[in-house]
Amino acid sequence: MDKKIIFSILISIFLISIFSIGLIETVSADNYFEIEDEWYGMPPDAQKKNNDLLDYYNNVYPNQVTIDFHREGGFSIDVHTSGNLYDLADPLADCIYRQIDDPNANITTLRSELTQICKNHGLTNPNITINSPYGEDCFIYTSKGVGISMEPTLKEGSMTVLNKTHNVHVGDIVRAKYDKNQYGSIMKRVAKIEGNKIYLVSDNVNGTFERNGKTYKYEGIRTWVDISDIQGVVIDVYNNDGVIRI
Repeated sequence: MDKKIIFSILISIFLISIFSIGLIETVSADNYFEIEDEWYGMPPDAQKKNNDLLDYYNNVYPNQVTIDFHREGGFSIDVHTSGNLYDLADPLADCIYRQIDDPNANITTLRSELTQICKNHGLTNPNITINSPYGEDCFIYTSKGVGISMEPTLKEGSMTVLNKTHNVHVGDIVRAKYDKNQYGSIMKRVAKIEGNKIYLVSDNVNGTFERNGKTYKYEGIRTWVDISDIQGVVIDVYNNDGVIRI
């Protein structure tokens, strides 16, 4: 065969191959972009499905905030939400500390303020659970006993666990605001309730104690306080000999 004919045939085959590859690449590219538009362009139907999925997720996994109070003192906070709310824990903790210091606070005021903080951070309809070793919705904190006025139940230095409530009964040991001593509060037993007035007495009514080699006479406090002065009801006591359930 003539060399010119052979060369012409080879050139033709080469040109056809280049053109074919170009067509294949062009078709492939078009198909790729069509697929990309279909999957990532979020047509209306796909967007609706996506929104429905998010609504389902939020219904199944609601904006859940769990507060766990610990018997030994302190608490932990756990937030489960579809949003990104890493900055929510600190305001919630500040709220709890503030409520502990507020003599008029209780489980209702705590839940109300926690809910408002969550809403301020974008949680719609937050589901707040408050747990403790004594059951749900028990707002507890700890306080150290001072003095001998409540012996033998409360020994000096005993650690008490209190439920922050104004729901008191005769026989309860309570912590109450009391401006007449250096501590600003007392722990006494409820002896009488007359309306909003609570009569508190010491378990150790009269007695003696020794300090620095000297003997002193002791007379327990008896006093009326208002219900608003009650800062909590003692539910557990930690003495050196173990836990005493009140």
